[in-house]
Amino acid sequence: MSDEIFPELLGLKWESTKKPQWSTKLHETTSGKETAAAYWSYPKWFFTLAYEFLDESELVRDLQTLGGFFLARRGKFDSFLFRDPSDYKVEGQVLGIGDGARSAFQLIRSFGEFDEPIKNVEGVVANPPILVTGGTPTFPLSEYGPTLYVDGVESSTYSISSTGLVTILPIPPVGAVVSADFTFYFRCRFNQDEAEFTEFMAELWECKKLEMVTRK
Repeated sequence: MSDEIFPELLGLKWESTKKPQWSTKLHETTSGKETAAAYWSYPKWFFTLAYEFLDESELVRDLQTLGGFFLARRGKFDSFLFRDPSDYKVEGQVLGIGDGARSAFQLIRSFGEFDEPIKNVEGVVANPPILVTGGTPTFPLSEYGPTLYVDGVESSTYSISSTGLVTILPIPPVGAVVSADFTFYFRCRFNQDEAEFTEFMAELWECKKLEMVTRK
């Protein structure tokens, strides 16, 4: 499982697509009545990207960047981190309400009325050591880590695990709103074992379809 980040290149077309997929079993009785069973708690996301140009001039090398990334993943074999240009940043996301005993809150992203857990957060030092200074525990984060708030006041004493679970000390009091600002990635793999690149002009290439799917 790789933590390499999918390259962001200028030639990406606006016609890129994104779709969620669920796994549901339907059973219909002889009377026509249906019962349904949902096998997944959260969907898989499918992304289809298209590049109208990949500059392969000596100073740019877009084709080598994208093609090399695909080759290094060995097609479907290895996963990677993908930043969806339209869905990667969360501000003021409510994670939960304090009850005086709970110290752990899962990072989530609300998509309309649906809440989805977020595991791959930018800038997180997974399971960092607790540093105690003057009796106060602090949790080191990298420069681009999330910002946590308790009732709108920024907190600096928290840690985030590799699965996006936030631990806050001191424990938020009863009724306190715990919220966060952060950026995140989708963990994906390619949905194909081959990629096609076409040279349409000297040192300019295109890739009409590159598919990926989230990996749980």
